[in-house]
Amino acid sequence: MSLVYQRQGAPLEDYRLARADHRRQEEAASIAVWVQEQVAKAPPMSPETWERIQEMFGEPRTPEEKVTWRVRLYCGHIQETARPQSWSRPDEGAADEETCDACGLRPAIIVAYEPLEANRDQVGPA
Repeated sequence: MSLVYQRQGAPLEDYRLARADHRRQEEAASIAVWVQEQVAKAPPMSPETWERIQEMFGEPRTPEEKVTWRVRLYCGHIQETARPQSWSRPDEGAADEETCDACGLRPAIIVAYEPLEANRDQVGPA
């Protein structure tokens, strides 16, 4: 079975933010602040500790092929982003957000997307 790349909305068309978009953006910003606070509290890591952590995770994996997506961000800007080709949508897992290249908003949730490199028969609705 082949993977079907999904699309949500049309990034190049007008988009009106929904309440859910505002809520997701607020949650992403809150999480980013919390993570920064926790990292700031952590003691500095010694080179030996860093080396042990790298050993625990093993050798770097071979990079996976990427698919390029056109995304509309919460701020309204449109940009391209790459995700592993095994993902059917660009906002899976922790990748629900980007940093906007135009205005610098970070995090900026993805509100609409479409694949750019997928074959037409590989694209389906969200």
